[in-house]
Formats: sequence, structure tokens, C-alpha cells
Amino acid sequence: MQRVISSPLFVIGALLTIVVAIAIFNTGPEPNYCQKSFVQREHAVVMFSTRMCSYCRQARVMFAANNIPFCEYNISSSAENQRAFVALGGKGVPLIVIGDEAIHGFSEEVVTEELIRQGIL
Repeated sequence: MQRVISSPLFVIGALLTIVVAIAIFNTGPEPNYCQKSFVQREHAVVMFSTRMCSYCRQARVMFAANNIPFCEYNISSSAENQRAFVALGGKGVPLIVIGDEAIHGFSEEVVTEELIRQGIL
């Protein structure tokens, strides 16, 4: 026989978990999606991302805090974006491209070093 959990504390806990998850996933700057294909890109800094990626969100915050113009390609919403991501050796997000240098994953230190090396920061 199945037992259904319907105590008020369980329901309140479940609702609280949902509210916290929504708050976490909706913090930080909104994605700035690129209007042109990766080949035609106009930004020196681009990021291949997904909407729910927490490291992508951290990268957005860093770029915004340092006034670094960038745009994003959502690999979940476009086959063209997915193909460009795979062609760059992407296996996980974020994949940050600065000039012609691809950085797999997000480390503020590594990204900052590359931005400095290329004269962007």
C-alpha cells in the first residue's frame, strides 16, 4: 500500500524549496544573447551557456562588474549554437571564448588573466 505524505510541514518545506530554487536561478544579470552566428560574431568575448548554469551566471556577474562587453550562445536553444560549441571542443558549459582562446569552465582567475593578456581588461 502506498503512503501519501501530506502533512502541512512537508507541503511548506516543498514550497520553500521551490521558492529558494527560483531565487537562486534568477539572480544575476540576464543573458545577453548574440544576434549573429559565432563565425560572424562582433564581440571579442563570447560564452556558450545554458540558462540554468550557475557557473555561467558567475561569469555574467564578473563580466558585468568589469564592464566587459560580451554575448552568449545558448547551446540548448539552437542546433547552430550546439554545432559551434562542439567544434570548439565543448563538453560542458560555460565555454568562454576570448579572441581565439577557448576557456573550458569558469575560473575567475583564468578568465581575468586571459582578458589582461589580450588587453581587454
